[in-house]
Amino acid sequence: MNTQISTLLLGLLISFSIIISCSDGKENADESKEETEASKPSMAVKNTESYYNNVVKGNMNEPVEMDGKQVTVTEFGEAKPKNTDLFKVAPDKKLVYIKASVKNTGTDPWQSSMVQFFLRDASGKEYAPSLYAIDKGENFPNSELGVGGSATGYIGFEVDALDNDLAVAYAVDLMEGKVIAIGL
Repeated sequence: MNTQISTLLLGLLISFSIIISCSDGKENADESKEETEASKPSMAVKNTESYYNNVVKGNMNEPVEMDGKQVTVTEFGEAKPKNTDLFKVAPDKKLVYIKASVKNTGTDPWQSSMVQFFLRDASGKEYAPSLYAIDKGENFPNSELGVGGSATGYIGFEVDALDNDLAVAYAVDLMEGKVIAIGL
């Protein structure tokens, strides 16, 4: 009888060890999957990088700089036109917005405008800014930025309703293919 109990206890101990090791492996696999997904670059950013000659990539909430132009995107989400009587979003589209800041970190003044911003999706389709006001706040201003000057505002974009992989592209110098790309 002692041998049977010992064999039973040994079997339970082995089963318990297998269960614990399998669950630990699953948790580690889930953690690895999360790390991979978190570090996996956006296809929209990759597409932007392959399309333009000179791209500096970045993430939301961090300043990204190229040639004395520093861009920070601090918000992204869905919006509505401020004047819904006058502006309607097509049924197959959605209105998204970004809140962006631009700072002149260079040595010369330059003109800043919301039309320097556009969105790109994973397939390479580009979306120009919607020039009407959105319900989130004041539109990004058109202004001359002196050395150290900055501008902040909201920019709306009508995109395909199913687009979820988007990147902000900021035209530093399109003639030279210079773009800042920020994954959303």
